[in-house]
Amino acid sequence: MKRCPVRPPLVCSLLVAIACGGERGGELPCSSEWCGTLIMASGGEPASLFPPEIGANVEAAANDFVFLPLAEIGPELNTVGDSGFAPRIARTWAFEDSLTIRFDLDPRARWHDGEPVTANDVVYTFSVYRDTLVGSGVRSRLDPIDSVTARDAGTAVFWFNRSYPEQFFDAVYHMRVLPHHLTASMPRARLGDDPFWRAPVGNGPYRLVRWAGGEFMEFAADSTFFLDRPGIPRLVWRFVTDLNTAIPQLLAGDVDFMNTVGPRENFRLLSEADHLRLIPYTSVVYTYVMLNTRDPQRPDRPHPLFGDRALRRAVVAAVDAQAAVRTIFGELGRVPPGPMTAVSSVWTEDAGAIAFDSALAANALDSLGWRDANGDGVRERDGRPLRFELLLPNTSSARHRAAVIVQEQLRRVGVAMEVTPLDFQTWSERSGAGRFDATFGAYGSDPSPVAIEEVWGRAGVESGDNWGHYTNPEVERWFTRAKTASHADTIAHAWREAVGLINADAPAIWIYTPMESMVIQRRFENVSIRPDQFGATIWQWRVTPGAWIPRDTIR
Repeated sequence: MKRCPVRPPLVCSLLVAIACGGERGGELPCSSEWCGTLIMASGGEPASLFPPEIGANVEAAANDFVFLPLAEIGPELNTVGDSGFAPRIARTWAFEDSLTIRFDLDPRARWHDGEPVTANDVVYTFSVYRDTLVGSGVRSRLDPIDSVTARDAGTAVFWFNRSYPEQFFDAVYHMRVLPHHLTASMPRARLGDDPFWRAPVGNGPYRLVRWAGGEFMEFAADSTFFLDRPGIPRLVWRFVTDLNTAIPQLLAGDVDFMNTVGPRENFRLLSEADHLRLIPYTSVVYTYVMLNTRDPQRPDRPHPLFGDRALRRAVVAAVDAQAAVRTIFGELGRVPPGPMTAVSSVWTEDAGAIAFDSALAANALDSLGWRDANGDGVRERDGRPLRFELLLPNTSSARHRAAVIVQEQLRRVGVAMEVTPLDFQTWSERSGAGRFDATFGAYGSDPSPVAIEEVWGRAGVESGDNWGHYTNPEVERWFTRAKTASHADTIAHAWREAVGLINADAPAIWIYTPMESMVIQRRFENVSIRPDQFGATIWQWRVTPGAWIPRDTIR
């Protein structure tokens, strides 16, 4: 009888389900239905596993492994009514009337310490997300919910202050259920900073077993998970400073999965590898050069350049974003017509975005008094050069390449833009603190058009997501109309009016939204991806029985 090769104890404890058999070039056959490890890579690292503070796509994915919502949105990303939603902590639900939704919890749901998940946890979760001391970025999305109560241990009831099409979506999409019995005693003002969230006890398909900051996270499947045992026993998530560095690792078989492949040359290279599979999906990410409307040194004052709406419009008109898309993505990208992606129900090409027109931009700058008087190629006015700094994260080669193209286009009309790449954490901190002239952002929008308000409205200023502090009272009025209307057509019209006004004010240059593809080793099956959160379906993937898997699974 053949025996397993000697492995460190940690590996044995995590991979007891890998069947032992004949070796082949450092590989073992997967002769069981539960074996293997998924090695994934991403640019950026989650800042926290505290669900109310999810601020990036990588944080949403990591939380998806550990914490569950009451119900999960379907692959169609429907936000109206409850069509397509799948049970999670809640087994069933019902609209008791137009202002009340009852959730019947799954009695099998357990925390990883064995305690049952109860309605008390749901009530507590709502109170945490709504607490101003916690400062959750989705707090405003829960405003229509008056309260959440426990009818009994297995029944949570949501009470709304108005009826609207996205009630169910708001009740389940934004909140992951938190453990009352383990965290209720923690001070709310410092709740997200507690060490508990570096090794949390969750209720999801995986447990976090190791977090090496700056390097990787390691998750082990909960084999007793009440919705079915996860298909892959172990996940290792590597953090890379540049996604392009992971491409050779994918080709060599040292990385199994990436949720995005980046520029078109990566797509072509990976599509030629027989052991890899590319799965296209519609991206929920759009990128933009956000122009700060407030002075980075004195936030109580307008920005010395971009506090001027007319100057912002001239700068936007000088940029040919389509040229950047063609160069970087070819047919695999497009220029968004505003702050939205193609999955948005209000997407329209006719959104009033400022068209590229370098001659118009130059004339506008002349009329504003910005002229190159000394012949150095940079316009100035009252002794101040028309020069600004653009921050961007060094984890994104696509954004860096786009920035260089934009830099050259602006140079042609006498605008000097200095490109400053920063490590992801520093870029995020400086941008979030408003210490920038312009920053190259990428927003992973959720399926509801309400996400527009989170970055381009007063609610975003309050939550910290509207880094450029752009606001317009008329835009706010359209936001309010959109959120209080009851008919889909009226709602869509209000959001489109708001987008048109945002475009006219030019708080940003819309650059690209990619037509995404994920890449995965072919030994994995039952693979799917949900465009808004790539981590949501990974627990349902598995290694094909009989496939050969790497023997050395600690990498």
